Amino acid sequence: MQSHRRNYPELTRCLEAMCSTGRDNYQLVAVGARGDLPDDVSAMQCVEQRTTEWRHLEYPEFYANISAGHFVVTAAAGHGYEYDKATSTVPTALLLERPLVMSSTLLDAYPCLRKSRVHSMVANDDLCVNLQTAYDLTREEYDEMELEARDCKLEMWRHARETVAGMASGWTLD
Repeated sequence: MQSHRRNYPELTRCLEAMCSTGRDNYQLVAVGARGDLPDDVSAMQCVEQRTTEWRHLEYPEFYANISAGHFVVTAAAGHGYEYDKATSTVPTALLLERPLVMSSTLLDAYPCLRKSRVHSMVANDDLCVNLQTAYDLTREEYDEMELEARDCKLEMWRHARETVAGMASGWTLD
């Protein structure tokens, strides 16, 4: 939840817009240190918030907290995560088979998601539109989005195994 890595002003603006249109029955689960959320997010009355102190969680509990959510929102600050930076948010969400709310540019960086119908429907370059679209999904669309995340995870896992197997075939033991 480091503020230099997350676009909190945009997230706050989007949550306020959703609240003003009656889309207010959701919970924001922030994984980070207590008090890391900016005051403008923390002060929002329409958003039930639970901050999980992740620094002291064992891995099973850490991942259980993330997997309890319906969506993982990337909300990366600025450009660059698609091209020259790394984020653990997307792989973590896929590992846990959680649907992602992300920009279309970031979605395009993941071939297994690029072709996904519902993830593509939820991804454009306006976080507010993405959050509202995700909120308004039908149950069937949400279920399909979960399957897309699972299928992407399996595709990435197969690719990683093939890559490691290819690398290992050239290894020699001395």
